[in-house]
Amino acid sequence: MRPLVTRTVAYAAAVRLRASAFRAPGNGLLATFRRLNQNGVATVFGVLVSIGAAYIVSSFPNLMDYMQLVFSFFNAPLFATFLLGMFWKRATPWGGFWGLLAGIIAAAVHYFFYRMEYLHYASEMGANFYQAWWAWLTDFVVTIVVSLFTKRKPLEELQGLVYGLASITEERVSFFRRPEVWGSIAIFFTFALNILFW
Repeated sequence: MRPLVTRTVAYAAAVRLRASAFRAPGNGLLATFRRLNQNGVATVFGVLVSIGAAYIVSSFPNLMDYMQLVFSFFNAPLFATFLLGMFWKRATPWGGFWGLLAGIIAAAVHYFFYRMEYLHYASEMGANFYQAWWAWLTDFVVTIVVSLFTKRKPLEELQGLVYGLASITEERVSFFRRPEVWGSIAIFFTFALNILFW
C-alpha cells in the first residue's frame, strides 16, 4: 500500500508543478523556449520534492494523518488570514503576512511540544485539531494587532474585495434562482440525512 501512496503523492506534486509552469506570461518563439526550459526545471524540482514528500509520508501510519498535519500547519492559519481579509476592511497586507507567519510558527511550536511529549492527546487527529486551532487563533490575533499598527489600504482599492464594500445592485430574480432558497434546501437535506443515518 505504501508504494502506491508514494507514487500517488509524487505524481500529484509533479503534475501540479508542471501545470503551473504553463501559465508563464510571454509570446513568441523565445518565450516558448523559455517556458519549456522552465517546465523542465519545474518538473525535475517537482519530482525531487515529491520523492522527499513521499518518504516523509511513509513514516506516518496513513496518508490521512499526514494530510491533517499539513493542513493544521498551513490551511488553518491561511483560513484566518482569508476571513479577516475578506470581511474586515481594516486588515492590511503586513497584518496578513505576519499573522500567517505567526500561525505557522505557532503550529510548529505546538507540534514540537507534542512530539517531545509535553502535550498529550488521545490521538494524532486530536493533536492535529488542537494544533490547527492554535495556529488559526494565533494568526487571527496577530493579523488584527499588526493591522491596527500599520497603514491601511484606501477604501477605493478594496472595492469589490471586502464584503462590506461591494456595490451590490438589487435585481429581480425568480424564486428558484435565489441562493437563499438553495441554501435552505441544502440545510434541510443535511439535517434530514443526519437524522436518517444517525
